[in-house]
Amino acid sequence: MQIKEYEKLDNEEDRLCRSRQIYDTYVMKELLSCSHPFSKQAVEHVQSHLSKKQVTSTLFQPYIEEICESLRGDIFQKFLESDKFTRFCQWKNVELNIHLTMNDFSVHRIIGRGGFGEVYGCRKADTGKMYAMKCLDKKRIKMKQGETLALNERIMLSLVSTGDCPFIVCMTYAFHTPDKLCFILDLMNGSGCAPVQAAGSWPATKDPWGHRRAWTKLPASWIRSSPALG
Repeated sequence: MQIKEYEKLDNEEDRLCRSRQIYDTYVMKELLSCSHPFSKQAVEHVQSHLSKKQVTSTLFQPYIEEICESLRGDIFQKFLESDKFTRFCQWKNVELNIHLTMNDFSVHRIIGRGGFGEVYGCRKADTGKMYAMKCLDKKRIKMKQGETLALNERIMLSLVSTGDCPFIVCMTYAFHTPDKLCFILDLMNGSGCAPVQAAGSWPATKDPWGHRRAWTKLPASWIRSSPALG
């Protein structure tokens, strides 16, 4: 967790400060107590880069690789044989066999319209979390012969929702009613041009469209490199 937070830092001074904290708290503490379970090469890699103040995002990569390798061995086997794994399987079974209906959501106002239906803001009744509910009308789909489009959308949403790109709208649930197909998606507030139009002017920046281009380019690059289009 600490390493993941470090990797997300953009400022070099922040990375240097955080990397030293991680080194002192975890690496040096274990070295002093002679309980350091990682290789000498991993330690020397971090020490060498810290001494030169070379704090790249991959500074702790040798540790990540060794941690992942250790988890594949005896530790994972012990987990498979433990009561915790049994409980994990029980919860996954419950999660994967949940049959949702409209009664599980409190549906609010329309936030968008499309060729086959509307998108609503909604709140899940048991958790209180807000989502976007995309409802596709079955009659409209049949009239426009859009069965393949609807199915492909469902498949693609499932594929891209397994990634970790913050600019991709992911699907959490999917269910259907007698007259609608419902996709429960991440609720993305803002990012449109409505606030700009309401204000009557663009923000005072050199390139007002720059961040919008970035928001479009980043998810497009992620999708191209993902197995979804493989």
